[in-house]
Formats: sequence, C-alpha cells, structure tokens
Amino acid sequence: MKLLGYGKDKGAADTLDVSPGHNSHADDGHTDEILPLRGEASRWRLRHIDELALRGLTFNGVDQGYRLEVAEDDAPEPLERSDVFRTRNPTWALHRRWPEKKTHARFQLRAVAATAAGAVLWHTAVCLADFEPFCPDLEKFGHLPPSGEPLLKMGKRWHASTSALVGVPNCVPAAPSGKDARMRTGAAKKAVIHASEICNAGERISQMLGRLKVLQSQIAQLRDSMQDPLERHFELSNRRAKRNDCEKRVSALRNEVANKTKHVALLRTRLEDARNEQAATLERKREQLSHAQNDHQQVASELDTTRHGLRIMWRQLRCRQMRMLHDVCQVYPIENCGRYWTIRGLCIVNVETLAHQDLREEETVSTALGYLAHLLVTLAGILEVPLRIWVHQAGCSRSFLSDPHEVSDGSASPREWPLFYGKNLEKSRFEKALRLLRDGMHHFLYSRGYFDERRMCKGNLLECAELILKKEMCGIDS
Repeated sequence: MKLLGYGKDKGAADTLDVSPGHNSHADDGHTDEILPLRGEASRWRLRHIDELALRGLTFNGVDQGYRLEVAEDDAPEPLERSDVFRTRNPTWALHRRWPEKKTHARFQLRAVAATAAGAVLWHTAVCLADFEPFCPDLEKFGHLPPSGEPLLKMGKRWHASTSALVGVPNCVPAAPSGKDARMRTGAAKKAVIHASEICNAGERISQMLGRLKVLQSQIAQLRDSMQDPLERHFELSNRRAKRNDCEKRVSALRNEVANKTKHVALLRTRLEDARNEQAATLERKREQLSHAQNDHQQVASELDTTRHGLRIMWRQLRCRQMRMLHDVCQVYPIENCGRYWTIRGLCIVNVETLAHQDLREEETVSTALGYLAHLLVTLAGILEVPLRIWVHQAGCSRSFLSDPHEVSDGSASPREWPLFYGKNLEKSRFEKALRLLRDGMHHFLYSRGYFDERRMCKGNLLECAELILKKEMCGIDS
C-alpha cells in the first residue's frame, strides 16, 4: 500500500493506493478473488473416482433391474461391475485398489440388464479431461443436476462435463489458465482512499467505542439482573414440566388400573360361571354314576339267577346231545378189530390202503364210506359244528363230496368228488374224496379242541369218528 499525501486541506488530492491483492472495496464495490489455476483435470485418472452418480435415466428396463459397468472402449469384459439397481437416480461407490485402473483417463460407462443375457441398455464415453467441478455436495445442491450425464466425485468435489454444465446455475466457474489469470490480476482497478476521510472516521470511531463500552456495561448489568429471574423461571419451568409428566403418568396409571379392574371383574364373572357349570356337570355325573351303580347292582343281582338258568340249560343241552350221540352209536356202532376198524360190521382200512382196494370190494367199501359220511353229518348237526366240506347223498353207497373253497368268487359250482370207485371212474378222483373226508374229520377234531396230530398220523377214518364219540360222551379228559 502506498500513501500519496496527507494534509488538513480537504480539497487536497490526498489518496491512498491499495493493491488488488488485498480484499479491499474498489469504486465499483466488488471484491476481486484470485481463482486457482487450471491443469488438474489433465491429471485425473479412473483410480481417483470415489463415487459415480446418474440422475434422470430414461432408458427402458429400469424396473426389471440393471447393473452399471466401467469398461475400456468396446471391451466385452468390464473393469468393475456394480450391484443390481432399480432406480433412475443411482449412486455407485467404486473400488480404488485395482492396478488395471491406473492409466485410464478415458473409459466407457454402460448399463447392462440384470438378466442372464445381459443386454446393454445404455452407454456413454467418459473423458476425464473434459470434466469440471460444480459442487462439493450433490445432496445439498440447490438445483437439478444434469440429467442422463455421468457425475463423478473426485477429491472433495463433484465433477461433470463442460457441455453438461451449460445452463446449470450456481456452479463453480472454470479456473482460467496461467496467462488469463495474470491478465485478469493486472486489469484489476485500484482503490483510492482520502486521508481526510480517515481522520474524520477516527473521531467517529472513538465516539462509537465509548458508546460501545457504555452499552457493554449496561448489558452486563442487565444480564446480572436477569440471571436470578431466569434461573427461577427455568426452575419453575422444570417443576411444571415434571408436574405435567407426573400428572400424565398418574392419569395413564389410573386408566390402566381401571382397565385392569374391569378385566379382573370380567375374569371373576367367567370364573364364577365356570365354577357353576362345573358344579352342575359334577352333579349330573354323580347322578349318572348313582343310576349306573344301581343298574349294575340290579344286573349283578340278576346275573346269578341268569347264570344259574344258563348252566341248567347248558346241562340239559349237554344231556340231550349225549343222549342223541348214544342213539347214533347204536345206529352206527364202531368196533376196533386190531388191524382194522368196522362200522356196522363193514371194514374200513386207512386212507393209503383204501386208495388201492380191489374192485371186488367196491360195494362194501362204498357202503361203509357212505355210513361214515352220514355219521359225520349227524355229529356235526348234533354238536353244531360247521364242516369244511359238503357231503351229498350221505348214508348211501353212492355219496360224494365237494370243497366249497375251490371257487372263491362264486361264479361256478365246486367240483364233485365221489366216495366210491368203479370201472368207469378215475382212481384219482376217489383218492381226492378220501383226502377231503380225512381233512373234514381232522377239522372237526380241531374245532372241538381234542385234535392229536401224533394219533391222527395213522390216517384211519373210523378211529377219528370213534374219538369224537368217546370225547363227546365221556369228556375231554377221557
């Protein structure tokens, strides 16, 4: 700063030169600011990018999801790929520790569909040398950022391309080059201040300083005088706030107590109803139990009489069966002759021997087998035992048997097996009839509970019939 002159003559041209490097007021009232030099844009690389943002995307497929990719020009494999976005205003934080991104000042930014095909939905070329800073914080930026243009955060500022910043207000202007800065600094206007103005301003400043001290002392006194009332006011305010809180809490507690009292009364009513219902149910069950006990006692008293009557009836039935069995023994006497057995004097050997009988004995054997079949049917009718075979024409020499188990569906009648043999009959059919008759006798013994497998292995049919008569007439232990 250079002082040109100082004097009491107010008309003298006493001026004060102030260099433009200081932030002084010039005649036009503007402040001259020295802006930073350009040249940092040429040094930006892909590794310097902290975040990447896009605003107002308009391509189709945003709702289905997409990924942002950074890749070299027309390279199929990306240098970096983001997660799936479903917004038109994505913000992506990039990684910074990849050696592949050291020398990339140009790259391609593209949006790829999140499906397996990965079709390219949108792409643009980015040259970092063309980017300029426009705001320090994108969220606090008061105007709409450029739509569809890539926004890069490098350092502490957000950058956009120079063409995208055209027409966007409140953006940081581009710093001029070194030559432009020197020309702008030299062209700044000089500020001129008169010495008489400084002297007059000194007197006013002294008065203002005195007035300021008086006001400061008054302010201190007023502050001291207001301190106690303010403290009392704050204390009263705190007490009122605490009291209001207590009143609110007491009111809430009273409401809660009232609700719980109503709930307890309702529960008591339900409990009383449940007790009454339980008492009524218990009384009904006691009455039912009393009736059941009375019925049980009555049935128990009648049970002895019923059992005694049933026993008498069973004895009568048993005596009648024994009487009828005795009559059957008189009609069909069975005798043991040592090597063979006879029925009404007709001999029947075991099953294996019967299968090889002489044709001359055909009439005798057929008659004896007819008697045996009639005896079996008569015993089954007296003792009420169901037979597993059907006997046809029992008691004659031309009786035959049939097995009801041969046909299970009932579509056809079972075959007939003759208990006689002759010239015109197959011997195998007669043998089948003998086996069926033996199985029927064994089934009869088994159903009555006195089947002896060791005794029945001899296969004599009359011995089985004699065993049935003996057990039924004399008892099982005989």
